[in-house]
Amino acid sequence: GIEDGVVDLVAIAQALHWMDVHDFCSATKRVLRPGGSLAVLGYGVCSLAAGGAAEAAFKVYYHETLGAHLPLGDPGNLWDCDRRLLDSGFADVEFPFAKVQRKWHFETRRLPLEDFLGYLRTWSAYRKFIAERTDAEDPLEALRAQLVAGGAAESGVDVTFPYFLILARDD
Repeated sequence: GIEDGVVDLVAIAQALHWMDVHDFCSATKRVLRPGGSLAVLGYGVCSLAAGGAAEAAFKVYYHETLGAHLPLGDPGNLWDCDRRLLDSGFADVEFPFAKVQRKWHFETRRLPLEDFLGYLRTWSAYRKFIAERTDAEDPLEALRAQLVAGGAAESGVDVTFPYFLILARDD
């Protein structure tokens, strides 16, 4: 293993939600040198920049169809991790460091509607829905129709991606 107090920076990107945060922070504090830092990077759920009916349909898909608002282990939650942690940027987690800074960055990109739906097809919860609910219609086909009815153009939708950074250290 890594010796105590020899590391300047521990960085973890889009992975802390897979671990016990307390155990991870304890191990991090053990290996960090005095003045060393922890950097936690990740991203939450995207949104449609135009808002309105298209964004409302997307939120229903994300929360109700895939169960992102439910705790991990709830039968209605199809995610393999607690999305609430990521979507909040670990807001309710108290990191055991003297100094903790949290920053968000939002990037909006124009994507063809098919590319946006292709991105949604990569989500583990969508894949689990398709695998477990073989008699159900593909929920992205219904979402596509709702997005178009809500004002999304096939040629492109403006999608905002939220990224967070947590910097923590003991002085």
